[in-house]
Formats: sequence, C-alpha cells, structure tokens
Amino acid sequence: MPRKSRDVRRASLPPRWLIHACGQIFRACIESPGAPDKVIARAFREDGRLNGDLQGFVADTVQGMLRARGFVEAGMRNVPRGRDEDAVLLFLRARRGLTVGPRAAGLGRAIAAGEKETGGVDVLVPGWLRSALPGSEALLRAFASAPPVTLRANTLRISTRELAEWLWHEGIAVRPTNLSPLGLTLENGANVFRTEAFRDGAFEMQDEGSQLVAFLCAPRPGDVVVDGCAGAGGKTLALAAMMANRGTIHAFDTAAFRLDELHQRARRAGAQNVRVQALEENDLRPLTRLHAKADVVLIDAPCSGTGVLRRNPDIGWKLREADVARLAEEQARLLLTYAPLVKPGGRLVYAVCSLLPAEGEKQVARFLRTHPDFRRADATRTLREAGVPTEGLVTRGDLFLDPVRHGTDGFYAAALQRAAGAPM
Repeated sequence: MPRKSRDVRRASLPPRWLIHACGQIFRACIESPGAPDKVIARAFREDGRLNGDLQGFVADTVQGMLRARGFVEAGMRNVPRGRDEDAVLLFLRARRGLTVGPRAAGLGRAIAAGEKETGGVDVLVPGWLRSALPGSEALLRAFASAPPVTLRANTLRISTRELAEWLWHEGIAVRPTNLSPLGLTLENGANVFRTEAFRDGAFEMQDEGSQLVAFLCAPRPGDVVVDGCAGAGGKTLALAAMMANRGTIHAFDTAAFRLDELHQRARRAGAQNVRVQALEENDLRPLTRLHAKADVVLIDAPCSGTGVLRRNPDIGWKLREADVARLAEEQARLLLTYAPLVKPGGRLVYAVCSLLPAEGEKQVARFLRTHPDFRRADATRTLREAGVPTEGLVTRGDLFLDPVRHGTDGFYAAALQRAAGAPM
C-alpha cells in the first residue's frame, strides 16, 4: 500500500494533536515577551513530533492567527467555553475552507461575527495604534499578508546574478527585487538555510528595505564606520561588503547575545573589517576614542517595530502608547550620544523600522533644531548612485518605505551631513 502523504497542508483536517499544538504555541506567543519566531522555534525544539512539513504548517498557522488576532478574538467571543484549539479551527475554517467537525456550525457563526466586527479586515492592532498609523486600512491589509523572503547577495563572495544561478542549481527559484540591486526574492517556501550557498556565506537573509538603509550610509572602502545599534548585524554585514573589507566597522550594542550572533555571521560572510564590542548601559567610555573620527555613523534605533508587523504581528498587541513616548526619548538619547562621533564632513544615518512620525521625521526635526552643524544629505542622489530606482522612495529629503507602496518592511531613514568646518 502506498504511504500516505505527510503534507498536512493538503489534508482536509489536521490531526487533533497538531491542532492542539498550534493552539498551545499561539497562546505562548501571546503571553511571551519574546518574538513569535523565537517562541515557535523553541516549540519545535521541545516537541520532536514537529518536524519537516509539520513545522511549515505550524509556523504558517500560528503566524497567520497572530496577524488575524483581532478577527480570531472577535469570533471566539461567540464560541461558548472556547479553547485555544477552537481558535485554531476558527482560523483554519475561515482561511482554508477546511471541514472542522461537529462544532462547524458554531464556528461558522463565529466567523461571520468576527468578519462583521472587524469589517472583513484582519485587525492586527488595537484601536489607538490603528488611528496613529498613516493610511491604516491599506496598511492593515498589507500587514495581514505574509512578507516575502528576501536575500542579499554577499558581494564579498559572489554577485547577485551568480547567486541566482547557484540557487537555481540547488533547486531554489528566485527573482530580482524591485529596488535593491543586491536583492533576490524567493519564489517558493524552500529552506535556504540548508543550501550550500548559505553555508558558504554567499547571502544573508535581509528585507529589501533594510538593504536600502545600508545603501543610504554610502560607506567607501577605507572608511571608519560606527554601527551604534548593531544587533545581530544585518546592516553591519551589508556595510562590510560595500567597503570590500577595507576600513573598519565598529559594531556596538548593549545586548551581548545579539553580538554573539553577529560574530558567527561575520565569520561565515568573510567580513574581516568588523570590530564588535558590547556596551554597558551606563558606560560609554569605549565611544570616546572615536570622537569626531567616523566617516559614517549608523543609528538603527530601537523602536516600536510598527514597520515590521508582517513579521512580528504580536507587536501591535503588546505595544502601549506610553511605550512609544519612552522609545522616542531613548532614540533622542542615542542621537545625542553618537552624533559627536561623526567627523566634520561625515555622515550620520538615523533609521527606524517604524511608521510612526514621533519616531521618524519628528525625531530628526528635533535633533536638527539643536544641531545646526548637521543638515540633510541628498538621499535621492545617494540611492541613485548605488543603482536604486528612487521614484516614490524619498519624501522631504528622507527615505520612507512601507509594504503598501514598496512591498518592503516599513522603514524611515534620514542621512545627515556634518558641516566640513564643524568644531570638533
């Protein structure tokens, strides 16, 4: 007898234990302060049954439920004594047309109630944030969809065209991104981390918008560059490749565990010009030796993350209005801390993956009012010189990206030039 396929995505009804597992992981994502992808990955490690195709099904289901959380919660209010498993069934019935057993009629009524309450749009955020987001309904529709998987060719190893050919030979179809000359978008859901190309450091997974922020920095080989909030190093490694491993990148962060990941990624990428150092929260002495010496300073500041709700849909429900005000003060402090490191004639790039003006253009306007030695650089010219088509990207001199207009994550970035004769 032929073996039955284990691809549950094609099955009419997932097994009961799998529905239960999805419900437990959904609940853990809601209650955990960590990012959903970390919670899901931990569940995979802890439950040996979740492997192969099952992992794809679980991740797709749980992330989809988080994106549609407002819809799910509205529907569940109409399911008496509803459990997390019922929430999974509600979601699957609404999205995949699956037969869900004896509770189908009740769940069908819940779906109708959920759609009526949410206006047919997957409510990703609470009311206060929905009002704060520009063009919120269109954004919500964009945020309700899964983001594309985008790669950046590591030009220390390979060209974009050569990477596409390599991946094709490994059975992975890609297409060029619309904006970044180094970007490739996956055409299917293949696991690129199992490829020889990944093991050899030929690419990094990086959203196209994040790639454009790196282009805005415009580092040159031989420059001194400071990445003030380097994290796991996505933009750091992009800068290293642009500098062709010449010059020095000083990568700082207060989260040592993220810098550990940067160390590993830099080794795989062959980025030899990156110097990593963890900072203590209240000890900034390591920065003093770089005073007025940096050609480029990048501040990829901690923010609300409202630009990456497709990837982290839990953010909208965990964020509070008071958090935005607190983050804005932290961003202002970082600008004051890192601006003195820019040498006269050098460039300061401030970026956030946020769509809220308080964290973006208002933050930069506030900084410029008190720092007359800085002015906006020509972002359009910088991006064009990097081979980026700039139509619709730059507004009032700054880079604005969102998933509706550009298909990228949401980003704001400003490039500020320090006057050549500025006092040191």
